[in-house]
Amino acid sequence: VSVHYTGTLNDDARTQFDSSIPRGSPFSFTAGVGQVIQGWDRGVVGMTVGTKADLLIHPEAGYGARGSPPTIPGGAVLRFEIEVLDLEEDEPSYPVDPEARRAVVAELKAEADGYFRDGAFRKAVTKYQWAINCTSGSYETDHKKKAADKRVEAVLNSNLAACCLETKQYAKGVNAAAAGTKCLEDRDMELSLVMGEEEEEEGAQLPLLFKILVRKANALEGMGHVEEAIEVYNAALAIKTSKKVVRSRDACAKILAKRVKQKKTMYKY
Repeated sequence: VSVHYTGTLNDDARTQFDSSIPRGSPFSFTAGVGQVIQGWDRGVVGMTVGTKADLLIHPEAGYGARGSPPTIPGGAVLRFEIEVLDLEEDEPSYPVDPEARRAVVAELKAEADGYFRDGAFRKAVTKYQWAINCTSGSYETDHKKKAADKRVEAVLNSNLAACCLETKQYAKGVNAAAAGTKCLEDRDMELSLVMGEEEEEEGAQLPLLFKILVRKANALEGMGHVEEAIEVYNAALAIKTSKKVVRSRDACAKILAKRVKQKKTMYKY
């Protein structure tokens, strides 16, 4: 649970002893495992993101007879104004049967897509990651089905990378994009093991690969790795896809190249 809070003594002056708000840093904890006082563990039950609560906590559910010197005296009754900013669920366990896993993956992807559309990118990151964990751990042995699973996993990693750009988790975005590229390679390998199958339409996977590479380049740029970003942009631009998209990314690559040139010029002095 991630919250902002303000803690005061329940006295006439409502003496404030702590608050996360001036620090600009939310407080995060796992509820129900004793990481916080009992009053908090009980108080956040049933709360949802965006809700606020004014908790009145007596000593037996707070800091007891000893208090927490020097700010909280022994036997103090406390008030906490709490706002829930984010809630993270525990990752579920997944079924062993491959078909059952695919159903779970579809459900998780649908949830993640919904969060993505609503702009709840951190929640989308969690759901996409769970879907990836579920499909990557499949015990499927059929090569065609494994290839299809790898295609789905590539899409999930591409979407995860897009969310990471929004949340500024750039390193995670780079890793997701790299994983997506590897999934497409694994998919092709699985299909190569299927004898007598008709070949897929040439270039059918290139739009997805293009998208993954562009997102990887975006993430690298966010990390300040401009030279690496340019290399990945160029790799994406070498893929023959939509001319409109290629032109826009070509412009980005040129801008990045100018920045690199400017940096090199700065280092001369």
